[in-house]
Amino acid sequence: MDTKPLTILLVEDNTAHTELIHRALESSGSKDELRICNNLAEGKRYIQSNSIDLVIADYNLPDGLGTELISPSSSNKRYPLILMTSFGDENIAADAIKSGALDYVVKSPEAFEALPSIIERVMREWRHIAANVAAQQALLLKEREQEEILNSMIDAVISIDEGGAILSFNMAAENLFGYTYSEIIGKNVSQLMPNPFADTHDGYLQRYMQTGEARMLGLGREVEGRHKNKKTFPMRLFIATLPLSSESRQRFIVSCVDLTYIKQQEEQLRRSQKMEALGKLTGGIAHDYNNMLGVILGYAELLISHTADQPNLLDYANKIHDAGKRGAKLTNKLLSYSRKQSPEATQLDINALLQEQQDMLQKTLTVRIKLKIDLANEIWPIWLDSNDLIDTILNISINAMHAMHDMESGAQLTIQTRNLSLKGPDALSLGLDTDDYVQLSLRDTGSGMNVSTKEKIFDPFFTTKQEKGTGLGLSQVGAFVSRVKGAIKVYSELGTGSTFVLYFPRYNPTDNEKTIEPDVEIVPASGQETLLVVDDEASLREFAAEILSLQGYSILSAENGPEALEILKHNHVDLLFSDVVMPEMNGYQLAAIVKMQYPAVRIQLTSGFNTEDKIPDIDNHLHQNILNKPYSVKMLLEKIKKSLN
Repeated sequence: MDTKPLTILLVEDNTAHTELIHRALESSGSKDELRICNNLAEGKRYIQSNSIDLVIADYNLPDGLGTELISPSSSNKRYPLILMTSFGDENIAADAIKSGALDYVVKSPEAFEALPSIIERVMREWRHIAANVAAQQALLLKEREQEEILNSMIDAVISIDEGGAILSFNMAAENLFGYTYSEIIGKNVSQLMPNPFADTHDGYLQRYMQTGEARMLGLGREVEGRHKNKKTFPMRLFIATLPLSSESRQRFIVSCVDLTYIKQQEEQLRRSQKMEALGKLTGGIAHDYNNMLGVILGYAELLISHTADQPNLLDYANKIHDAGKRGAKLTNKLLSYSRKQSPEATQLDINALLQEQQDMLQKTLTVRIKLKIDLANEIWPIWLDSNDLIDTILNISINAMHAMHDMESGAQLTIQTRNLSLKGPDALSLGLDTDDYVQLSLRDTGSGMNVSTKEKIFDPFFTTKQEKGTGLGLSQVGAFVSRVKGAIKVYSELGTGSTFVLYFPRYNPTDNEKTIEPDVEIVPASGQETLLVVDDEASLREFAAEILSLQGYSILSAENGPEALEILKHNHVDLLFSDVVMPEMNGYQLAAIVKMQYPAVRIQLTSGFNTEDKIPDIDNHLHQNILNKPYSVKMLLEKIKKSLN
């Protein structure tokens, strides 16, 4: 027990009573110090300026009630109070205790004699109260600290009891689910998940309560969360047990990880891998197909030139040539999946392009659909192939037209451009770098799409038009946007129309590549030079040789790179005309050797499927000047003459 002397303040206006109290303390052997004030105001001033352990005060003082000396809870000076009065009354006693006094004493000789023991009891109670207050304050401090830790966490953290009632809800949970702490506390956690996930969650808790096995909690399982606005999102739950509550109820702590961004990234990766696989497949097919088309188109041109006086044969030759051109166009579409950049990319003003194509777009949509063009002022330039962009706009516009085919009125397609600077999470969610972009959006008032359809629209060969659709339109749009390092986002719900938002990187003219000067002497072509034709496709090699021979060139031919190098050892050659994709040695490797060993030889490459992204250290000048298969007679002769010159 603490025996340290007390400092006691006595506030009493009756001097006789003061003397009796003083004597009672002395006669008990108390070493406590007694300080005396005669009225309420004096007592308050003393308390403010001095340290005290206990206050004894008369209930009725000349300037007020002794209850005003109760120590306020907000004050740093805390002390117990004993009230005394000459007239005992139950109402006064109740008021005294209710106000916060620890004891109430009716003045009498017996009461004064008992005062030392009353003081000892009151101080014992006070120390007990103080200890409890300190413990509560420590508990509150700990809870506050835990609350601050929870609120500082990035993940949503929720605690629940065995019945699923929410006990705590941190700030991240408020942001994730849209509910405030006061709105959700005490509610069942099933409110945060749609069925069947809510029912399944309750089942996990019940099985744990029955078995006590942690695996029954379904650790790390994926579910759907439900926002206050009723929209759902993917999330992963991690659940652990907490100590029992004071009511012996089991408690759980739940960490909720929002998977929306992760799922978006997974979907982008899946789509990218699918497009890459398709690119490899179509590229390999297109290489052989373009070689065959080159032979068909080339010999069809020769037939046309030799049958001008035979109408029937000329008509047959023209039909063969037209079919070959359609095949070449289809092959070019397939190759769009494997190209890494647009072959005819230039600096482009998207506003100017839309204004030029507005009439064509309106005619495509027909008069039934209103076309609204909303262009931003001073739109930033972009770098891409205008034909690719026109095809993209047409593809989306035609799909919009089909989505509005049943509308009797109100059918409208709105095309809008905006300058946009993407930063932080906005850029990340689109898989783009933080930078400036030109935003192109196409919004229709059509039937919209369900979630399942929206997830598949960029998949090759997926169509909702049955036999009327090829399934290549939007997949080519996706390939084009990816090729120019942009992004595309689709917003659509059934009955609310669809919006396609495309993002193209802002072009900085200073990024343009420098012109590569030829490193050989320029000599005009005479038509009598010696050309070496290299191609592993025999029929196409023979066709090229025949066309070039007719122009007066001397022709040597080889099936592959090593054979071409052997011919160069023993023959003078003015120009090497080589395919890129060949066995043993590709065209770029052959060109590099020829350039080093025979620097006077000009080089012209051709390809039906250019895999330059897989070939290190390619010659950029040769790549930019490549002749794409299938080529016409005119294209071939122009390229050869230009290379020789």
